[in-house]
Amino acid sequence: MLGTSLEDISKSFIKRNLTETEFKETFRKVLVSFQESSVDCLAISYEGEEKGMKSKKWTLLATSLTAMVLMAACAQSTTTSNTNATTNSATTTATKTNQLSYFTEKDYDTSYDESTASKIELSGSSANVSGDGVTVSESTVTITNSGTYVISGQSDGVQIKVEADKSADVHLVLKGATMTNTNAAISATSAGHVYLTLAEGTTNSLSDSSSNSDEKADAALFSKVDLTINGKGTLNVDGKKNNGIKANDTLHITGGTYNITAVAMPLMSMMNSTSLVRP
Repeated sequence: MLGTSLEDISKSFIKRNLTETEFKETFRKVLVSFQESSVDCLAISYEGEEKGMKSKKWTLLATSLTAMVLMAACAQSTTTSNTNATTNSATTTATKTNQLSYFTEKDYDTSYDESTASKIELSGSSANVSGDGVTVSESTVTITNSGTYVISGQSDGVQIKVEADKSADVHLVLKGATMTNTNAAISATSAGHVYLTLAEGTTNSLSDSSSNSDEKADAALFSKVDLTINGKGTLNVDGKKNNGIKANDTLHITGGTYNITAVAMPLMSMMNSTSLVRP
Protein backbone atom coordinates (compact mmCIF):
# COMPACT_ATOMS: atom_id res chain seq x y z
CA MET A 1 0.00 0.00 0.00
CA LEU A 2 1.52 3.30 -1.04
CA GLY A 3 1.75 6.00 1.60
CA THR A 4 -0.13 9.27 1.48
CA SER A 5 2.05 11.59 3.57
CA LEU A 6 5.34 13.02 2.31
CA GLU A 7 7.18 10.83 4.79
CA ASP A 8 5.34 7.66 3.76
CA ILE A 9 5.72 8.46 0.08
CA SER A 10 9.46 8.83 0.60
CA LYS A 11 9.60 5.28 1.94
CA SER A 12 7.57 4.04 -1.01
CA PHE A 13 10.12 5.34 -3.50
CA ILE A 14 12.95 3.45 -1.82
CA LYS A 15 11.12 0.21 -2.54
CA ARG A 16 12.54 -1.47 -5.63
CA ASN A 17 10.72 -2.97 -8.60
CA LEU A 18 7.79 -0.57 -8.54
CA THR A 19 5.29 -1.27 -11.25
CA GLU A 20 4.49 1.51 -13.71
CA THR A 21 1.13 2.05 -12.04
CA GLU A 22 2.70 2.23 -8.55
CA PHE A 23 5.37 4.63 -9.71
CA LYS A 24 2.95 7.00 -11.44
CA GLU A 25 0.50 6.92 -8.53
CA THR A 26 3.27 7.61 -6.01
CA PHE A 27 4.58 10.52 -8.05
CA ARG A 28 1.05 11.93 -8.30
CA LYS A 29 0.71 11.75 -4.52
CA VAL A 30 4.01 13.59 -4.13
CA LEU A 31 2.69 16.57 -6.06
CA VAL A 32 -0.67 16.55 -4.28
CA SER A 33 0.90 16.29 -0.81
CA PHE A 34 3.40 19.03 -1.61
CA GLN A 35 0.66 21.35 -2.83
CA GLU A 36 -1.43 20.79 0.30
CA SER A 37 1.44 21.02 2.77
CA SER A 38 3.34 24.04 4.06
CA VAL A 39 6.69 22.68 2.92
CA ASP A 40 8.55 25.45 1.13
CA CYS A 41 10.76 23.30 -1.04
CA LEU A 42 10.68 19.79 -2.41
CA ALA A 43 13.57 18.17 -4.22
CA ILE A 44 13.05 14.90 -6.01
CA SER A 45 16.24 13.06 -6.79
CA TYR A 46 16.94 9.65 -8.22
CA GLU A 47 20.05 7.53 -8.12
CA GLY A 48 20.21 4.50 -10.32
CA GLU A 49 21.21 2.97 -13.60
CA GLU A 50 20.10 4.80 -16.70
CA LYS A 51 21.46 2.24 -19.14
CA GLY A 52 18.81 1.18 -21.59
CA MET A 53 16.30 3.74 -20.35
CA LYS A 54 15.82 5.23 -23.80
CA SER A 55 14.56 1.99 -25.27
CA LYS A 56 12.58 0.67 -22.32
CA LYS A 57 11.49 3.98 -20.82
CA TRP A 58 9.02 3.27 -18.02
CA THR A 59 10.13 -0.29 -17.35
CA LEU A 60 13.72 0.56 -16.45
CA LEU A 61 12.74 3.83 -14.86
CA ALA A 62 10.64 1.86 -12.41
CA THR A 63 12.84 -1.18 -11.85
CA SER A 64 16.49 -0.09 -12.10
CA LEU A 65 16.42 2.50 -9.33
CA THR A 66 18.82 1.75 -6.51
CA ALA A 67 17.27 4.55 -4.47
CA MET A 68 14.71 7.28 -4.95
CA VAL A 69 14.59 9.75 -2.14
CA LEU A 70 12.24 12.65 -1.59
CA MET A 71 13.90 15.37 0.39
CA ALA A 72 11.46 17.77 1.99
CA ALA A 73 14.52 19.71 3.08
CA CYS A 74 16.30 21.06 -0.02
CA ALA A 75 18.96 22.61 2.17
CA GLN A 76 19.72 22.78 5.88
CA SER A 77 16.44 22.93 7.75
CA THR A 78 15.47 26.04 9.64
CA THR A 79 12.10 25.33 11.22
CA THR A 80 9.70 22.44 11.63
CA SER A 81 5.94 22.64 11.33
CA ASN A 82 2.97 20.28 11.43
CA THR A 83 0.85 20.11 8.28
CA ASN A 84 -2.49 18.51 7.61
CA ALA A 85 -3.10 16.66 4.34
CA THR A 86 -6.81 17.14 3.73
CA THR A 87 -7.09 14.27 1.26
CA ASN A 88 -6.44 11.64 3.91
CA SER A 89 -6.98 13.61 7.14
CA ALA A 90 -3.48 12.67 8.30
CA THR A 91 -1.23 15.01 10.22
CA THR A 92 2.42 14.82 9.20
CA THR A 93 5.61 16.61 10.15
CA ALA A 94 7.46 18.44 7.40
CA THR A 95 10.53 20.63 7.26
CA LYS A 96 10.62 24.18 6.07
CA THR A 97 13.75 25.26 4.30
CA ASN A 98 15.84 28.22 3.45
CA GLN A 99 14.84 28.62 -0.18
CA LEU A 100 17.70 30.86 -1.19
CA SER A 101 20.28 28.32 -0.10
CA TYR A 102 19.09 25.93 -2.78
CA PHE A 103 17.86 28.11 -5.63
CA THR A 104 19.62 31.02 -7.28
CA GLU A 105 18.26 34.56 -7.41
CA LYS A 106 17.63 34.11 -11.13
CA ASP A 107 15.34 31.19 -10.40
CA TYR A 108 13.02 33.67 -8.70
CA ASP A 109 13.49 36.60 -11.07
CA THR A 110 10.31 37.14 -13.08
CA SER A 111 11.05 40.70 -14.15
CA TYR A 112 11.40 41.74 -17.78
CA ASP A 113 11.19 44.90 -19.88
CA GLU A 114 8.61 44.29 -22.57
CA SER A 115 9.57 47.47 -24.41
CA THR A 116 13.03 46.09 -25.17
CA ALA A 117 12.17 42.39 -25.40
CA SER A 118 11.82 40.52 -28.66
CA LYS A 119 8.25 39.53 -29.52
CA ILE A 120 6.78 36.29 -30.83
CA GLU A 121 3.12 36.65 -31.79
CA LEU A 122 1.60 33.27 -32.59
CA SER A 123 -0.98 33.22 -35.35
CA GLY A 124 -2.47 29.97 -36.62
CA SER A 125 0.16 27.88 -38.39
CA SER A 126 2.84 30.58 -38.24
CA ALA A 127 4.05 33.52 -36.15
CA ASN A 128 5.11 37.13 -36.44
CA VAL A 129 8.42 38.01 -34.80
CA SER A 130 10.20 41.24 -34.03
CA GLY A 131 13.43 42.15 -32.27
CA ASP A 132 16.87 40.60 -32.14
CA GLY A 133 17.77 36.95 -31.85
CA VAL A 134 14.64 35.39 -33.31
CA THR A 135 13.62 34.32 -36.82
CA VAL A 136 10.66 32.50 -38.30
CA SER A 137 10.58 30.08 -41.24
CA GLU A 138 7.13 28.77 -42.11
CA SER A 139 5.96 27.09 -38.87
CA THR A 140 9.28 27.10 -37.00
CA VAL A 141 10.40 29.95 -34.75
CA THR A 142 14.09 29.81 -33.86
CA ILE A 143 15.79 31.69 -31.02
CA THR A 144 19.57 31.94 -31.37
CA ASN A 145 20.69 34.62 -28.90
CA SER A 146 20.48 35.33 -25.20
CA GLY A 147 17.75 37.78 -24.28
CA THR A 148 14.08 38.03 -23.40
CA TYR A 149 11.33 36.79 -25.70
CA VAL A 150 7.66 37.51 -25.02
CA ILE A 151 5.35 34.89 -26.50
CA SER A 152 1.62 35.51 -27.02
CA GLY A 153 -1.25 34.43 -29.25
CA GLN A 154 -2.51 31.06 -30.39
CA SER A 155 -1.00 28.56 -32.80
CA ASP A 156 -1.54 25.09 -34.20
CA GLY A 157 1.51 23.40 -35.72
CA VAL A 158 4.11 25.98 -34.68
CA GLN A 159 7.25 24.97 -32.79
CA ILE A 160 9.54 27.34 -30.93
CA LYS A 161 13.15 26.13 -30.94
CA VAL A 162 15.92 27.48 -28.71
CA GLU A 163 19.27 26.97 -30.44
CA ALA A 164 21.51 29.48 -28.70
CA ASP A 165 25.14 29.46 -27.61
CA LYS A 166 25.93 27.18 -24.69
CA SER A 167 26.69 30.20 -22.52
CA ALA A 168 23.46 32.04 -23.37
CA ASP A 169 20.70 32.70 -20.85
CA VAL A 170 17.39 32.67 -22.70
CA HIS A 171 14.36 34.15 -20.97
CA LEU A 172 11.01 33.09 -22.41
CA VAL A 173 7.88 34.86 -21.19
CA LEU A 174 4.54 33.19 -21.84
CA LYS A 175 1.93 35.93 -21.93
CA GLY A 176 -1.34 34.32 -22.88
CA ALA A 177 0.16 31.78 -25.29
CA THR A 178 -1.60 28.66 -26.51
CA MET A 179 0.46 26.22 -28.57
CA THR A 180 -0.40 22.80 -29.99
CA ASN A 181 2.08 20.96 -32.17
CA THR A 182 2.83 17.50 -33.48
CA ASN A 183 6.18 17.42 -31.65
CA ALA A 184 7.13 19.48 -28.58
CA ALA A 185 5.56 22.93 -28.68
CA ILE A 186 8.75 24.41 -27.20
CA SER A 187 12.05 22.59 -27.66
CA ALA A 188 15.29 24.02 -26.21
CA THR A 189 18.26 22.04 -27.53
CA SER A 190 21.10 24.49 -26.90
CA ALA A 191 21.62 27.31 -24.36
CA GLY A 192 23.29 27.90 -21.05
CA HIS A 193 20.02 28.09 -19.10
CA VAL A 194 16.42 28.58 -20.14
CA TYR A 195 14.16 30.60 -17.85
CA LEU A 196 10.45 30.43 -18.58
CA THR A 197 8.22 32.98 -16.86
CA LEU A 198 4.44 32.70 -16.68
CA ALA A 199 3.24 36.30 -16.87
CA GLU A 200 1.00 37.28 -13.98
CA GLY A 201 -2.71 36.97 -14.69
CA THR A 202 -2.27 34.92 -17.86
CA THR A 203 -3.24 31.37 -18.79
CA ASN A 204 -0.92 29.51 -21.12
CA SER A 205 -1.21 26.08 -22.75
CA LEU A 206 1.32 23.74 -24.37
CA SER A 207 0.60 20.43 -26.06
CA ASP A 208 2.31 17.91 -28.29
CA SER A 209 0.53 15.00 -30.00
CA SER A 210 0.34 11.24 -29.75
CA SER A 211 2.30 11.12 -33.02
CA ASN A 212 5.28 13.06 -31.63
CA SER A 213 8.19 11.55 -33.57
CA ASP A 214 11.06 13.03 -31.54
CA GLU A 215 12.08 10.28 -29.12
CA LYS A 216 14.39 12.58 -27.15
CA ALA A 217 11.91 15.44 -26.90
CA ASP A 218 8.88 13.31 -26.06
CA ALA A 219 7.08 16.04 -24.15
CA ALA A 220 4.95 19.12 -24.69
CA LEU A 221 7.76 21.25 -23.22
CA PHE A 222 11.31 19.98 -23.68
CA SER A 223 14.70 21.34 -22.64
CA LYS A 224 18.05 19.68 -23.18
CA VAL A 225 19.59 22.26 -20.84
CA ASP A 226 18.86 23.58 -17.34
CA LEU A 227 15.27 24.78 -17.15
CA THR A 228 13.64 27.09 -14.59
CA ILE A 229 9.92 27.88 -14.63
CA ASN A 230 8.61 30.75 -12.52
CA GLY A 231 5.98 33.50 -12.46
CA LYS A 232 2.42 33.98 -11.25
CA GLY A 233 0.52 32.81 -14.30
CA THR A 234 -1.05 29.46 -15.13
CA LEU A 235 0.43 26.76 -17.36
CA ASN A 236 -1.68 23.96 -18.79
CA VAL A 237 0.38 21.11 -20.24
CA ASP A 238 -0.89 18.13 -22.20
CA GLY A 239 1.78 15.49 -22.85
CA LYS A 240 -0.05 13.30 -25.34
CA LYS A 241 2.96 11.25 -26.45
CA ASN A 242 4.77 10.60 -23.18
CA ASN A 243 5.84 13.36 -20.73
CA GLY A 244 4.43 16.74 -19.84
CA ILE A 245 7.57 18.75 -19.07
CA LYS A 246 10.95 17.14 -19.68
CA ALA A 247 14.43 18.51 -18.96
CA ASN A 248 17.66 16.66 -19.69
CA ASP A 249 19.40 18.76 -17.03
CA THR A 250 17.96 20.24 -13.84
CA LEU A 251 14.35 21.36 -13.59
CA HIS A 252 13.49 24.09 -11.08
CA ILE A 253 9.95 25.36 -10.53
CA THR A 254 9.63 28.37 -8.24
CA GLY A 255 6.20 29.75 -9.06
CA GLY A 256 3.06 29.43 -11.13
CA THR A 257 -0.08 27.30 -11.23
CA TYR A 258 0.13 24.04 -13.19
CA ASN A 259 -2.40 21.69 -14.70
CA ILE A 260 -0.42 18.85 -16.25
CA THR A 261 -1.80 15.83 -18.05
CA ALA A 262 0.66 13.26 -19.36
CA VAL A 263 0.71 9.69 -20.60
CA ALA A 264 3.83 9.05 -18.52
CA MET A 265 5.56 11.55 -16.20
CA PRO A 266 4.09 15.03 -15.68
CA LEU A 267 7.58 16.30 -14.75
CA MET A 268 10.71 14.52 -15.97
CA SER A 269 14.37 15.36 -15.37
CA MET A 270 16.91 13.05 -16.99
CA MET A 271 19.57 14.47 -14.65
CA ASN A 272 17.49 12.99 -11.85
CA SER A 273 16.84 16.30 -10.13
CA THR A 274 13.46 18.03 -10.04
CA SER A 275 13.05 20.82 -7.51
CA LEU A 276 9.93 22.72 -6.62
CA VAL A 277 9.44 25.60 -4.24
CA ARG A 278 6.24 27.03 -2.90
CA PRO A 279 5.75 30.55 -4.34
